[in-house]
Amino acid sequence: MKGADSMKLIKRLRTKKGFTITECLVAIVIFALMSAIVMQILAIAINQYKSNDRVDKDMDAQINNLVQENALVERDTTNLVMKFVSGSGGTNEVKINDIKIQQDNSATDGDSRLEINKLNASITSTPGSSDKDKNTGGMITEDIHIYGTKDIDTIYVEEKSCTLADGRYTIVLDFAVSTSKSVLNGSECRSLKVALPNNASNIVVTPDAKMLYSMVSSKNVRFYAKTVNNKDTSYTMHISFSLPEDMFDSEYGSFAKYFIKPDSESTDKSCTFDDQETNGIYTHVHTV
Repeated sequence: MKGADSMKLIKRLRTKKGFTITECLVAIVIFALMSAIVMQILAIAINQYKSNDRVDKDMDAQINNLVQENALVERDTTNLVMKFVSGSGGTNEVKINDIKIQQDNSATDGDSRLEINKLNASITSTPGSSDKDKNTGGMITEDIHIYGTKDIDTIYVEEKSCTLADGRYTIVLDFAVSTSKSVLNGSECRSLKVALPNNASNIVVTPDAKMLYSMVSSKNVRFYAKTVNNKDTSYTMHISFSLPEDMFDSEYGSFAKYFIKPDSESTDKSCTFDDQETNGIYTHVHTV
């Protein structure tokens, strides 16, 4: 029996058929699809690796930039320039020089932050291009009270009255503007600004029929012509305000102190200004 069974097995093996062409083709197609899938996965992995590498390099670059910036901050002195762009496109440049940063030896809560204990800065302003406005960014000092558009010929200011009643001074000011170039042409940035004392209240502004006004802040008044095509060459306006009696000397003092020179002892009640010295800053007393 065992010999017969062995013979039958050998006979079956000798007579068994091989793979058909169709089976081979199907197998090849399956292998090709599997290879394509594997290659796609490999391509995705390679791209992800490259992306991660780029991110790493970007992070390294940012870290280097931060280190460099910190190195700049750690210097004893540096310069800072700020630029204010006016509505008409002019640029007013303000330079702050000699910034000194000091760090004391006190504890900083362990967070390694930089403490700035002292800031020494001298501020100077320069105008933008010659055909643009000056100081529309509002960078003025405490003793400049008439400023704005350049090329106004003259500004006449008169203190009409200054009276004390019930512990308050009431001041009435008249302004007359003359400009041959019609620079107050209705654009808000091409205007005239008047700075009032910090503690001024009960402010009443009366422009002439050709002008409008707005409050730049609660204490600064901006005058400008009603229409863009305005060609007028003269304007008038009036401002009244009040000050507490105990703040009058420190904030206003007199017409001459406020509008002419802070340490002036003059008793003048009026003056005509032009911007001959600094375009757009009307502190220069006009002389005929």
